[in-house]
Amino acid sequence: MTSIEEPRHLVTEPKFGFAFLLFCLIASLLVPAYFESQIEGHVALRLMLSLILLANLYLIAYQLRELVVGIILVVPILVANWWSGLLPLQWTVYIASALYILFLCYISFFILRFIFETERISLDMIFAAICLYLYIGLIWMFIYIITEVSRPGSFSFATELPGDPESLVHSLRSNFSYFSYVTLSTLGYGDVTPLTRFARAWAILEALAGQFYLTLVVARLIGLAIANRRNDLPR
Repeated sequence: MTSIEEPRHLVTEPKFGFAFLLFCLIASLLVPAYFESQIEGHVALRLMLSLILLANLYLIAYQLRELVVGIILVVPILVANWWSGLLPLQWTVYIASALYILFLCYISFFILRFIFETERISLDMIFAAICLYLYIGLIWMFIYIITEVSRPGSFSFATELPGDPESLVHSLRSNFSYFSYVTLSTLGYGDVTPLTRFARAWAILEALAGQFYLTLVVARLIGLAIANRRNDLPR
């Protein structure tokens, strides 16, 4: 009697892949905040974002085709991230942000597939669900950056934005990272406010996406818990 080979899910090969990715995501939120200087904070944020990209590649390292596509997306992001002087700053922001969004959506597909294909609740599954939730916030952060750069005045901020272009980009990333997760969790403190219809539409979509995602994940976890309990019962 031949045994049925189980499908090779994401993270069956790279050990601690989701744990490392979650660590990088949390570090990207905390580490830049400890630097008082705008320049040091910007470098720290760039470093954390680069680590997130590499952690993502580690997740899909055992699948050659997916890894090649990931590298093709990651390389221009790293170039735009660290050598911003190659193009006018506005175009660098557009290109880097669009590539980030594309890459994060690409990896999110694999994470979502893993969550809904795995048959048992595990730490990997919990870490994956948290990572994907944080990814939604990151994706919208870059959407907000593109919105504000392309349509200045789309948002109001509690503090005045710096005039220097490099400092402005860092300030936008910092402000929109905060605003994105506040919106995703529907806290809505109000110190960063969308002013235009276009910006408000994206904020509404993020709030809806966050609530819909949490509902899906909770339903999936409850369904797995019930199914596993039934399977474990003596027959």
